[in-house]
Amino acid sequence: MKEQAERGEITLAYVDETGFALAQPNRSAWTPVGKFHKIDANRGKRLNVIGAMLSTGELFSVAILQTTNSVLFTGFLGLLMNNVGKPLTVILDNASFHKAKAVQPMKMG
Repeated sequence: MKEQAERGEITLAYVDETGFALAQPNRSAWTPVGKFHKIDANRGKRLNVIGAMLSTGELFSVAILQTTNSVLFTGFLGLLMNNVGKPLTVILDNASFHKAKAVQPMKMG
């Protein structure tokens, strides 16, 4: 695939997501019995970014103020495919929404 990308036959896209927040997420904590947590579990707005580093050297990304899920991820893949305009191979990690049923129709070949 790398050789095909070097010849310009396909584009490889290395895709991942990250999030940014002013308040640290406090999903769980350990506190001795009878004591109070010293960290508040306040949650603020979170900016999530989905990005693709393309084999052409370009970066394609979107920023969203929603939790990333399979529907949003599928929308991102559609935008990416329209932007690239040639056969595309996407390299992903094992995030659960990467393997969800909503994403399956995007697989070809």
